[in-house]
Amino acid sequence: MLRFDREFHQSDFDKFKLCPRMFYYREVLRVESERTSEIALAGSAMHAIIAKAHTDKLWEAEQLFVLFTEEFERQVNEHLCQGIEVRRGTIDLEDYRQMLRGYVAQPWNREAEVLLSEREFFFEITPNATRYQFAGRIDQIVRVAAKLLAADFPAVLNLSKPDVIIHRDLKTGQRKNVGPFELLLNDQLSIYAYALKYGNFDLGGDGIPETHLDLIPDFHALYFLHDHIPYKRPPKGKEGLSRGPGMYFTQRPFERLALIPKELMLTCASIRRGDFPREGATRGICEKYCSVRYHCEADLLQEIRP
Repeated sequence: MLRFDREFHQSDFDKFKLCPRMFYYREVLRVESERTSEIALAGSAMHAIIAKAHTDKLWEAEQLFVLFTEEFERQVNEHLCQGIEVRRGTIDLEDYRQMLRGYVAQPWNREAEVLLSEREFFFEITPNATRYQFAGRIDQIVRVAAKLLAADFPAVLNLSKPDVIIHRDLKTGQRKNVGPFELLLNDQLSIYAYALKYGNFDLGGDGIPETHLDLIPDFHALYFLHDHIPYKRPPKGKEGLSRGPGMYFTQRPFERLALIPKELMLTCASIRRGDFPREGATRGICEKYCSVRYHCEADLLQEIRP
């Protein structure tokens, strides 16, 4: 069996834990994806449009939605031209209109100073005799006035600072794993946190990560844009309200950063050893989410054939 031979990305951890065998086909054998979802393409389009909103100071929701639909269709057509199946009609574009409306409605988004957006990083860890390399991309680092955040996120007042720096990972799916303990264990946030303190970033866009930020943000946040969608069938007393505040905060102080290499090492070592069992079926992902199902089925039939 071939071995994993590149740097680790933050998304590798989620893919591996979802189904190690699917990870093997996609990231070790590098089998081309047979299909992708509208959800994934819409999420990518949403990231691009939010970055444009900040860069161009464009805060008109309907105009952003038009740009979003154009970018979404462009990505769909690009994948279809590559022979990748995209099953249509699986998302409601109105949901994404509401996400954009909710995003631009927040003063803590409109007034935020974006310090970093969609930038690549690189770092290494050596928790034992083995060196592991990481690379990835940060969504957003923003500086926001605490008074703008206080009404929705009173925890910022505990810092007694006029401005807070927040690393935000933008999500378009439904909210999950946002309890305090789950956020503390979130591998992706830990990778981002370690990169910001100890890694190098490609700020010039030339493909060379050469800038060391030495940054520990006040907060790391999963930002679920889906929370901006009003309830379609609201619980009693929540008619017309959104689902939640959107951002879910955690921290990675200096003392915790020292533990992160050993936490990441366990998954890194499993991937390097080549532990790739088929676990997608027990997690219900084979039919809906696996992008290499037919390769997996064909290999399994070959393995069990007498």
